[in-house]
Amino acid sequence: MTAPTHIAFGSMIAYAAVGVDWVILIACAVGSVLPDIDHPRSAIGRVANLFWGASSKINKRWDHRKAVHGRPLWGTLFVVAYFLPWEWIGWLFMGALLHCFIDQLNTQGVETWQPYTDKVVVLFKREWRFRNGHAGEYILLAVFVVVIGFTYNVREKGGFRVFANEISGAHDITIQNYERAGNLKCYVEGDFRYADGRKAKVKWLIVGLEKKELVCWDGKQLIRKKDGEFLGSVIIQTKEEWKPVQVAGIAYMAEPSFFFSGKLWHYAKPGTPVLGWVKPAPDRDNETLSRRQN
Repeated sequence: MTAPTHIAFGSMIAYAAVGVDWVILIACAVGSVLPDIDHPRSAIGRVANLFWGASSKINKRWDHRKAVHGRPLWGTLFVVAYFLPWEWIGWLFMGALLHCFIDQLNTQGVETWQPYTDKVVVLFKREWRFRNGHAGEYILLAVFVVVIGFTYNVREKGGFRVFANEISGAHDITIQNYERAGNLKCYVEGDFRYADGRKAKVKWLIVGLEKKELVCWDGKQLIRKKDGEFLGSVIIQTKEEWKPVQVAGIAYMAEPSFFFSGKLWHYAKPGTPVLGWVKPAPDRDNETLSRRQN
């Protein structure tokens, strides 16, 4: 495989594991081309040759896709890195291990267990493997790039559980995803059937839970289980914190708010007494609760 394919594969795995952590992503990308230092005409080999012909000397001593492509070498370094305080070093060697793995898709394979055996290791039969720099490899590179884009999109929407929710529309998954969202402000969107039989497509702010059921705000009133049911729904997670504040005793809020009294959520107009856990209503500009204690 050529350097772009190795970098794309290493970046794909690192991004799927840790998300946007640039230090780790760069470390894994660099590590994913390290084993090719044993080839003077590779991208990293050309760079290494600027320093005392290092790549040519390595190639002359160990040849290409042999000891320097061996799992024992990079696996040992990866284990050693585990005990170091810098996580990125482990990902550097993980990138090298991923390089050794994907080179098994080359038509000629790789002696990945050097120096213990000269056996050539491949992943599939020959007609399913790729020649370096040919159309098959570019298709594989494109697949990796698409997967990176897909993973980014899924993460931006809240993760694979939220993606599964979008695909299935299952309301139970919506509730589970809301629980996992913690203090993030979330909305529920879907088909709602009111208790009187009316159906509507809705997008409501989720205020909280009552007995594992969503309590939502439709802009005028709180909607809960007794008012109807969702026939299908998805969660929309924002990146905005909407953390409840516990008040001591009874408080009078200067702005509209929601409060949880221990069993039920309530809506309170300005100046109405509240107790328990309080959240500002959606028309507030910030999360600072102005109140006076009773």
